[in-house]
Amino acid sequence: MNRAKSIFTNIVLVSSALAIAALAAEQFLRIGKLTRDVDKARFVSHPAYKFHYLPDQQFTTLHGATVTINHYGFRDSGSYDLDRKSGKYRILIIGDSVGFGMNVSDELIFTNGLAEELSEIIGAEVEIVNASCQSYNTHNELAWYNSIGSRLNADEVWLFYVSNDIAESASDFYVSPDGYSTSNPSSVIPLRWRVSMRTSALFMLLNQGLSELSRQRSPAQDPDIVRTRIMKSELALATLLQEINSRSRLRIMSLPRRPEVEERQSSAGAQLLTRVAQRHGYPVTDLAPALSSVRANGKDPFLPYDAVHLSPAGHEALRDVLIDMASRNTSNSGPR
Repeated sequence: MNRAKSIFTNIVLVSSALAIAALAAEQFLRIGKLTRDVDKARFVSHPAYKFHYLPDQQFTTLHGATVTINHYGFRDSGSYDLDRKSGKYRILIIGDSVGFGMNVSDELIFTNGLAEELSEIIGAEVEIVNASCQSYNTHNELAWYNSIGSRLNADEVWLFYVSNDIAESASDFYVSPDGYSTSNPSSVIPLRWRVSMRTSALFMLLNQGLSELSRQRSPAQDPDIVRTRIMKSELALATLLQEINSRSRLRIMSLPRRPEVEERQSSAGAQLLTRVAQRHGYPVTDLAPALSSVRANGKDPFLPYDAVHLSPAGHEALRDVLIDMASRNTSNSGPR
């Protein structure tokens, strides 16, 4: 009896010690921001563009960034009339998680206060509709623009192109009735549990390690598959640019990833964008020099442990580039 009691006591003590250690590690990782950040966004499914943000939500990321999505499902805490009854000069932003401002607080994202500054430059009241959505690629953006964006009657459309946007088809994932997303709906672990696990710094640390291990062990991609993916992406991009340009002034922002800034690597995605833009005569504004300047000044233009998403310093650089772009094009900034 005493032996059984001793074993039980030891189990309780060990379990308690492990729980305390896990809680301490969790707090240490959170305070030090030693993992990638993660959000709690919810979505709605759509047959054409696959998914978009669920309207009217606000959440706080693992590292404490506050993100607001308005009643249209766009990144904004403000209100506007999509029917264009106000007569304001409308700028529509289309992009993926980088344009959305993934894991950056509302007050630090590049669009915060940008409309007011552009209003002074352009000489007309400006409203910005940021319809960017995480996990989108060019196929999703084309379908969304044909379904929704083309009806917004924007004076200008800013397409934010990231060099990892090459894909054979639109990104897609399962969305539960309450808006949570997963690529594995048949898992034995309930989706709500998995969503809760995503907000754990310890889980994110483990996930980062497993992702890196999987990346290193991934076999080389079949050249024919790569060529097909590039061909389909190029067709989708050319179609999207033509659709936008037929209705609005088109501005293209090329958004590099960390290796392209730190190691000045060229990517297939960036080359694809250059090829399509030059073929059709569309000017492209490259953010890489501005992000390189941020890095030269001792700041990281990207979020910690993240090779894609911009930090607050990166958003500030993006904002400055957009203001400069508007200033240089003031003479052509009247309504189309």
